[in-house]
Amino acid sequence: MTLFERTIALVFGVFCATGLRAATIETVGEWDDRCTYYYSGDVVAGDAAKVEALNTFGAGGATLCLNSGGGNFLEGLKLFEVIWNKQMNTRVLAGHTCASACAIAWLGGSVSEGSLGVASSSRNIEPGARLGFHAPYLVLPDGGSYDDSEVEWAYRVGIRHSQGLFDIHLTQFDEARALNQYLYRQTIATPGEEMHWIDTVGEAVMSDVLVDSLVAPTSIKKANLVHLCEAAYMRHLDLSPGLTDAASRFADLRTGSYKEDQVGSYFKNDQEYWAIRLYGERRQQYVCVVSDDRIGSLLSNMKRYNAEKTYPYNGRAEVPHIHVDLRFADVWPDGPLEDVLADLSGVDPYGQSTSVKLPFYALYDAGVPLSAIAR
Repeated sequence: MTLFERTIALVFGVFCATGLRAATIETVGEWDDRCTYYYSGDVVAGDAAKVEALNTFGAGGATLCLNSGGGNFLEGLKLFEVIWNKQMNTRVLAGHTCASACAIAWLGGSVSEGSLGVASSSRNIEPGARLGFHAPYLVLPDGGSYDDSEVEWAYRVGIRHSQGLFDIHLTQFDEARALNQYLYRQTIATPGEEMHWIDTVGEAVMSDVLVDSLVAPTSIKKANLVHLCEAAYMRHLDLSPGLTDAASRFADLRTGSYKEDQVGSYFKNDQEYWAIRLYGERRQQYVCVVSDDRIGSLLSNMKRYNAEKTYPYNGRAEVPHIHVDLRFADVWPDGPLEDVLADLSGVDPYGQSTSVKLPFYALYDAGVPLSAIAR
């Protein structure tokens, strides 16, 4: 391997290509604490083997807290693979950063539970944490000239790293999906010298990034239901793939939405349902439907959540969620809300619907900074 190749191998995908400081891994708590292990420093070759050697206490699992600006991208891919298969939660604490190769490792947080070993994602950040993604990138040594074989070698390294990111995008087992379509797109579209930060409600919801230690609302108003419906709509459809971030997407959604007469309720089989409509440009329009029972259950869970000061489930965050159903209403465009409610009440309220699971903070406006609703 030439000096050029050795240099490329070191800095391809490194957030800060100079002054690398090898990470340390410390034991800081028990298996069910907020952090069992603390990873701090730059991602360098050999880190995946160190994490592989950590005790995850069988079915109990353990939590790896991460604080790193990035490092060797290939090692980040290896860390992801180790963590994904290791019954390990990942977390970024308030005031800490996990970016670039570290964020790739963070994606691996997952656990299997129950007698059937059902897998689910188990990674979260706290408000005030900085979780950032960008595409792999190439840093050339200064003052050099390179022949065709060296350029071809560097190109193949780049393809290898991009393939690794695509493989993570495809990784899914049971309920655990490592990298959803939105965050994958944002990652590969963000140049190496920039960073896509998960710092607002909209970014967290669209990216499927679980955020813990937020203040949950104590009541649910019509405006909250509209926010919830927008989040469900965007998670399921995402009609603006060419826009650069969640803020642009939500703004684009709102330009075509009803400005009033959006929320109403109807009864079916002695149960009250809330319906929220967004677009009215087609005869068949998507409407969000959620039962009053689900809203009541969410309110109860949010009250309990606001009172919790610890991580009661093996160190994992237990964030309240709600299922929102998207279904078609067959009404004339721009017709009154009463027509929508009448159509919904005349059939099975959840028939031919798509259910979208959302965290409670989808009740907030998508543009709200996560730090603004921290506990």
